Amino acid sequence: TRVTEWCFNIPFYDTLSFMLNICDKIKYRYFDDKSVLWEDTYIENIRVRIYDPVNATKTPQKNAKALILYFHGGGFFFGSVGSHDTMNYYLSKYSGTKIIAVDYHLSPTVHYPVAVNQSIRVTRYILQHPQKYNIDPTRVFLAGDSAGANLVIVIERYLHKELIYPIRAEILLYPLLQMVNYMLPSYQKYLKYEILSVVTEDFLRNVPNYYLNATFDGSQLFKNQHLSKQDLNKFYSVINKQWLNQSNIYKRSYDIDKLLPDDYYLMSTTSESHPDTSKLFHDDISPLLSSSNIISQTPSTFLVSCEYDTLQSDSLLYWERLKEAHVEVEYKHYQIFHGAMTFVDWPVAFPDAFSIIEDSAAFIRKKI
Repeated sequence: TRVTEWCFNIPFYDTLSFMLNICDKIKYRYFDDKSVLWEDTYIENIRVRIYDPVNATKTPQKNAKALILYFHGGGFFFGSVGSHDTMNYYLSKYSGTKIIAVDYHLSPTVHYPVAVNQSIRVTRYILQHPQKYNIDPTRVFLAGDSAGANLVIVIERYLHKELIYPIRAEILLYPLLQMVNYMLPSYQKYLKYEILSVVTEDFLRNVPNYYLNATFDGSQLFKNQHLSKQDLNKFYSVINKQWLNQSNIYKRSYDIDKLLPDDYYLMSTTSESHPDTSKLFHDDISPLLSSSNIISQTPSTFLVSCEYDTLQSDSLLYWERLKEAHVEVEYKHYQIFHGAMTFVDWPVAFPDAFSIIEDSAAFIRKKI
């Protein structure tokens, strides 16, 4: 993908998206054993892919099915229902639950809040027309990975007050939860090892720049030099620093003394923040930093983190915030890398990626 960028000035994300779409159209669906029916259609002018398991669990009184609305990851600038097709097929099969995967529009062709607004419109329409999709509105789950998990949290918060029936639960797979602090322990440990994760420096810099139409420079961003000391203190006015040292995962994975020097929490050489930094603190962009009142209204949550993931710290901190707010949360940690949900298909499939799908399905079955 970089060759087309260097030689023809075609952005690599356009090449990635093109390749994903072509592969989705021509691939042999060897995994399709006809236990799940699927089709592409449009809702509110947004493409969706519907997965309907033949033996789906139904409500006896209504003959209606539970529903998972799935939002794919990809940093808001690549990915599609095609990139996550195989994992959604298996998730529908293992959970016995209907899935509607949403193909929201990507940045930088569009910017925030387009993806949020489109996702809300699709979700709202489905919930307002349950008979049309043969679903039980009392058994609706929101699920997503990475940037899609960010959308899950934001969508539920916007629709929380208007829903007759609350969202049954959220499934957050290695979520993107904040864009403020790029010097948390997992960022320091894994960002330099590009082979261990799809979340490279280049990728991570593009997320806020493309999504928010911002102008952050990576050399500043990854040293927190886009933040003033006042803004970094604002981050830690919400996040308890002790959480970084108390987690058993941190104790096992990191040399805390090495990663967190004495002046770590005020590492910033700027007297003023970058002009776009204020955008990063918005609840829609960094839901990890929302008020305790907002966090406390979160529905039951299944939260996944990965060992080899730059964003691992974010998941651990969100887990602590949910527990502190007395939200029901089931947290699981896997020995795999960020983006695992796209590695469940030929020619590369990882057992831990299937474990994430199976455990997510088990959580959903318990909640149905």
